[in-house]
Amino acid sequence: MKAAAQTLRANPEFSTEQAITELGVGEALVSFLDESGRPTIVERAMVIAPKSRMGPLTADELNHALNHSPLYGRYDEAVDRESAYEKITQQGFSTVESGDEKASADDVKKPEANAQEGGGLMGSLNEILFGTTGLAVVRKMAWYKPPQKAWRVR
Repeated sequence: MKAAAQTLRANPEFSTEQAITELGVGEALVSFLDESGRPTIVERAMVIAPKSRMGPLTADELNHALNHSPLYGRYDEAVDRESAYEKITQQGFSTVESGDEKASADDVKKPEANAQEGGGLMGSLNEILFGTTGLAVVRKMAWYKPPQKAWRVR
């Protein structure tokens, strides 16, 4: 107890070590941080028991919470809207079914255009050198300090 009492900032009104031995049910010794981040002197305090419960709500409590919610009525009925994935999938199936499987010459990209737009080997190299990877390497090199020698030979 002496070690625990020494970790707290002493209060001139009482002995912290003696107060630890005298604590009853619902009592505690507390210390907070001030504006500068320093601990304040220790004080005796009463602790209020929690007023919560571990377990689910009863049916009446759940109905009361739902009926008095500000969102009551807004989400009562389920809405199954068509997602973007479903729309794209449906468009893909309709294209295949209608026989529009042939791509026009404009839709097919040439390898040179693909490399210029960031694809292929040149695009990968461009990303490494001038993209986020290259930027991270340059930043790391800028902050790098070589290790200092611990000893000197004279």
